[in-house]
Amino acid sequence: MIRDLHQVSEETLQQAGRMLTEVFSPLGSDEWNTEAQGLEEVRACCDPSYVCLGIWEQDELAGWGGARPMYHRVTWELHPLVITRHLQGRGLGEKLLYSIEQEVLRLGGQGIVLGTDDENGRTNLNELNPALQPLELLLPRLENPGNHPYSFYQRQGYRIVGIIPNTTGSGIHDILMWKAIVD
Repeated sequence: MIRDLHQVSEETLQQAGRMLTEVFSPLGSDEWNTEAQGLEEVRACCDPSYVCLGIWEQDELAGWGGARPMYHRVTWELHPLVITRHLQGRGLGEKLLYSIEQEVLRLGGQGIVLGTDDENGRTNLNELNPALQPLELLLPRLENPGNHPYSFYQRQGYRIVGIIPNTTGSGIHDILMWKAIVD
């Protein structure tokens, strides 16, 4: 079941914040290292002008995600998308992402952009040195030995439109992706 997180209990918001910490901290993310940071992010994502949806598996919050308007509300930014670890791989991320896309479309959006950092070397971007390589030479050689989420987004129709080298530190590269949600 998909529900709007703008209309849930404080306990559910706290659960969503813990989920950010539990999923992203073990991956080496420097964001959301504490439950307080996770809850702060959830509250920021529940801004009334943003899309913020949760997905439940039976009575358990299984994941949540949101989108923020950019560029005159034509393009939106997906931020974040998270599924609790023990429920990953069951298609819940696909369902949640689709619901977010449909809500953005309903609000007049035409495309969604996202950044998916490689904070822990799950791709071979460090070997390719994106600071020195043109994108058109880099992309055909991009590999995903560590199951980086960019492959998930590609399966959902997103395409890589850029790579920003060394975004938050040396060797931490941001893979930018985009998808049109209108024909």
